Amino acid sequence: MKNIRTLLLTVIVVVVSIVLTGCSTDHKSQILGNWISDQASQRAGSDEPLSHFNYLEVKEGQITLGNYVNEMKDDSTVKLVKDSNATMTYEWKSDNEIVINNSIYEIELEHDEMILRNENVEIHYNKTKQ
Repeated sequence: MKNIRTLLLTVIVVVVSIVLTGCSTDHKSQILGNWISDQASQRAGSDEPLSHFNYLEVKEGQITLGNYVNEMKDDSTVKLVKDSNATMTYEWKSDNEIVINNSIYEIELEHDEMILRNENVEIHYNKTKQ
């Protein structure tokens, strides 16, 4: 009976460890991909470059910025990214701070959502499958 309890406890610990390891994602890889903002707020009188764009394509160390729009074409909606030639560099300062073009932002990454904020702006993004 004691061996069965020990075996069962060992199996439970192994399964929980595997599940928790699979659920956690490294923030440095989680940020990679395409992001569309759906909500932003900015302090009056401030001019944050990130707030001029609603689309980010994040690669290692670089962000390409653009504006995501839905256009009607032949009775169907087409998703387009316009003005996607602006780029910025980024680097991680800590697990919850990122430096984008020499400006420090607090970053929250959870599943397919990201929030970037500093004293002037807060922008919420959703990760896309593009």
